Amino acid sequence: SEDGTIIDKPLGLDTYGNTFGGVRSPVSRANITSQTQRNTTIGYEGLSNLTLGTDNTAFGYQAGEATSDGTNNVYIGSKAGGSINGSYNILIGTELEGSDNQLQIGHGNSPLIEGDFDLNYVRIAGSLDVMSNIKTYGNTYVAYNSSLWLTPPLGAGGVPPTELLR
Repeated sequence: SEDGTIIDKPLGLDTYGNTFGGVRSPVSRANITSQTQRNTTIGYEGLSNLTLGTDNTAFGYQAGEATSDGTNNVYIGSKAGGSINGSYNILIGTELEGSDNQLQIGHGNSPLIEGDFDLNYVRIAGSLDVMSNIKTYGNTYVAYNSSLWLTPPLGAGGVPPTELLR
């Protein structure tokens, strides 16, 4: 309501291991079946279209709103994952969207950190400051669009790379 009065359901727990709290989270608890298990949502319309999804966690306004049968998602933030029905996503921030197996941290169409679990890929938009050492196992590229790379550590004890190769 306009005066801040609590207007909907208290925190609800069911026999399938689901925990729901918030207005229309989900829209109809009558759609929850024995295949809809271990989901947790707190927030207005969080996981509001859930029917068959399992192991989803959503915190925030419309977090995971479109998820109906997606599994193993983590949505934290206003509208995080609000219009996708994917699986295995971790979306932290506001208005983030993924498809399947995505990592996104940030806001909207330009997350600061994004990745793809299928491709074992992570990208950081902007600068990365490292306050200590970085260990690498494999090729280490030293410049954007460069063909130069450092050899990985060789020998016992992780001898540091010393050669630049083309």
